[in-house]
Amino acid sequence: MLRKIVASRSVLLATALAACGPSTGESATLGATSEQGASSSTGVDSASAGAVTGANSTSGTSGPSTTSSTTADATSSPMETTADTVPDTDDCDFICETSGPTEEPWACSPSENDCPPRDGQPQKCVFYVPQNGSLRREGTRCIPVTGDKGPYEPCSLPTGIGPEISDDCDGSGYCLEVYGTADHGFCAPYCEPGFGCDAYPGASHSQENGSSFPEACLYGDCDPADPQACPEDMRCVFYPAWLYDATQCWKVPEGGLELGASCDYGQCAPGLLCVRDDYANGCQSERCCVEWCDKQSPSCADPGSSCEGTWAGVNADLGACVIPGSTE
Repeated sequence: MLRKIVASRSVLLATALAACGPSTGESATLGATSEQGASSSTGVDSASAGAVTGANSTSGTSGPSTTSSTTADATSSPMETTADTVPDTDDCDFICETSGPTEEPWACSPSENDCPPRDGQPQKCVFYVPQNGSLRREGTRCIPVTGDKGPYEPCSLPTGIGPEISDDCDGSGYCLEVYGTADHGFCAPYCEPGFGCDAYPGASHSQENGSSFPEACLYGDCDPADPQACPEDMRCVFYPAWLYDATQCWKVPEGGLELGASCDYGQCAPGLLCVRDDYANGCQSERCCVEWCDKQSPSCADPGSSCEGTWAGVNADLGACVIPGSTE
């Protein structure tokens, strides 16, 4: 039976993206989580250890956005259609009517941030996971501006990233999380008209190949080993929040968790990164802090760990002290 395509922009986008190749954000990065089937920005269910692509964000200059065609190896697309999202029918052509909620998955444009005030309160446009969606923030909607967190600051998502999404970022951006940590993240600022990032020198308009997510000005693919990789008040951390650029510059709070501590992405102290328990030796939680290391002169404080993997595409010599063989 020929499976027909639902008349919904999210599914059409899914089909286009699947045709373009792999599109699982954390499948393109080491240490990416694959825990529950919760709502996610990347819709990841698997990790391809040992490979991180280089930068694939678009230019931060004014003008139409363009994206690189480079993608990482992955086993599946997060936007594959399933029997739950695409009904089988015999009595329609290419575009078919769909039953269920009449939710409009593309109610606004993050690149325009074009939400009008509602009941006298300002609104902003955010990505969210539509009902019956593909576990991916593939829809957009207007939500009230209720927070005061500025660009790149830590933020929270108290109601998750589904249809009831809310965050505490101000009107300049929205809260961008990593899969499996959908209750918090960092504020990703909107681009200027024409996809410019002049307000954030050095940042680039970031967009996945075949999608508009995350449609923000980010300091992606930074080098954690370079102390000058980020603006003065930011730090480069392992933060696989979208398909490309596993490392990002954020306004990470001072201090941080120590080696071996239970963590979420972006919470470990300088010199450390947060990875899944199947990479972290002796880890007793979902994720733990491990050391960055130089594969040219490897040294790990934990004798049960080995300096392996490519965790930051911009620096192929930078590895992490993980369980031997876990990145193969």
